[in-house]
Amino acid sequence: MKRPLVLAMVVAALAVGACAPTKKGPPRPDVVLWGDSFGEQVAPYLPYDERVYGGLSPCHVIENVTTTPAPPVAVLLFVGSNLAPRGAQPHCDYQSAVNTITSSLQSRGTRVLWLAALCNPEWPESRDILNAIYPNPVHGPADSIGGCDPAFREPGGHLNEAGKQRVAHEITQVVG
Repeated sequence: MKRPLVLAMVVAALAVGACAPTKKGPPRPDVVLWGDSFGEQVAPYLPYDERVYGGLSPCHVIENVTTTPAPPVAVLLFVGSNLAPRGAQPHCDYQSAVNTITSSLQSRGTRVLWLAALCNPEWPESRDILNAIYPNPVHGPADSIGGCDPAFREPGGHLNEAGKQRVAHEITQVVG
């Protein structure tokens, strides 16, 4: 009786593992990805050291960026969840945080890539605000990494599976 149960558990574990996204090789020690929930969504598809978490803003990662060894390449992906929408009190001084992060990394020889903001269907103007703040934002083939195509989004605005893979692919093309 125990054998069928053990066999069923093994088959279930293999099925779950087969469906989970897998990294494209071991993390490259030369690239670090800092980001918010969108970084968190694409991180499983990228072979980078990841420091991502939903709800983060550049303000939240300043200490980590400035007090840890600088990588040769830094990829930063934030979609503005903590920007103050439509004139509200800001949760984070994005401009100051972006300047501090960029300066800290560049002064230590890091190639800094601020990814052009993803399209936010719930707040479309946030992309223009962020791209004006980011120094030389890196754009993908669709104006921003990932573009605004609804075919790559879930109803709540997050990336669907095809969107995650597309954004990850575009990021790897930019990083090289």
